[in-house]
Amino acid sequence: MNLHKAAMFVIGAAAAAAVWTLVWPAGNSVSTKIPVVAPRGERQPAPTPEEIAGWLRDLESAQHAAARAKAAERFGDLPASAFPAALENVTLVRDWRVTLPAKVLLSRWAALDGEAAVNWAWLNARSSGRWGHAFREIVPSWAWHRPQELAEWSRLQVEALRSNPVPMTMSLAEIEESDLPLLERSDFQMIGHALSKAKPRLGFEILLLSGSIDSGSSILADSLHSVAEVRDALSAFDCLEAMEPSSLAGYDQIVANALLRRWKYLDPGDFAKSPHARLVPDQFPQPDIPELKPVVRDHQEWDAQFQQWRNSTPHTRPDMSGWSAAKREAWEDFEALMPAAAESR
Repeated sequence: MNLHKAAMFVIGAAAAAAVWTLVWPAGNSVSTKIPVVAPRGERQPAPTPEEIAGWLRDLESAQHAAARAKAAERFGDLPASAFPAALENVTLVRDWRVTLPAKVLLSRWAALDGEAAVNWAWLNARSSGRWGHAFREIVPSWAWHRPQELAEWSRLQVEALRSNPVPMTMSLAEIEESDLPLLERSDFQMIGHALSKAKPRLGFEILLLSGSIDSGSSILADSLHSVAEVRDALSAFDCLEAMEPSSLAGYDQIVANALLRRWKYLDPGDFAKSPHARLVPDQFPQPDIPELKPVVRDHQEWDAQFQQWRNSTPHTRPDMSGWSAAKREAWEDFEALMPAAAESR
């Protein structure tokens, strides 16, 4: 099934600032500038549809980032029930980009009630082929503000697909017959990636459960910045006991290996004391095979040296002045095959 195609997602810094100010926490804090639950005390009267329409006009007409951010803040007090009507007169996508008003409304709504925002987007954008644009705005905010709810919703979607698989291709009429979203593999990947930033275990659980994990999921390991996060992510995997350091079987083991390497990079001493230390050795043992040609033995030795260097910190390039031309060429080949190492020169 091809319900949508990825479109180039490029927005101006001003637009990003407005949405970021509204729905994302400042710095490393997990608190939001706009609380999900209104504080106790006297409530302000709910804005009228006319007032909301005026706010949207102000948002679109704002000339710089600060003005856009200030205009976006007004939507922080809207109750979840106000968003369907507010979105009725908003252009969702223009020139293959989600408009700033739609971004603000969808992101804020997702922070309050992600499932309602997703269902609205499906019913109102499935026929135009713009459902995917809206979904990409909803998922990150939902994942950050209510990760447990998004994870539980995703599990239910996986179960529904297992009991009633979606055909690879569907007509528009067939799509419109479904009142609930029909998710693709890429949708679950998006959910897993978004959740991994808020709750690593939940993100990897959804990737594994939905069968949407692949070698590309390994890049998520580098987005984790503490050993605690890495351990949390690894708790989603049940393949660690079956893993071998020199042979990885399946995407789950490939991604788990990337997480183990990240752990070792962040805190080598702590990793060395873990029961998984054997899975990322400093140097792989070389077989003692007398019939190997000298050039093969040389390459094995150079590869072992490269792997040891790759696992060390900091990654300062070694002095190659005394090396043979063959060894320098082999080392450059190893770097070309290991982008992460090459980038750290």
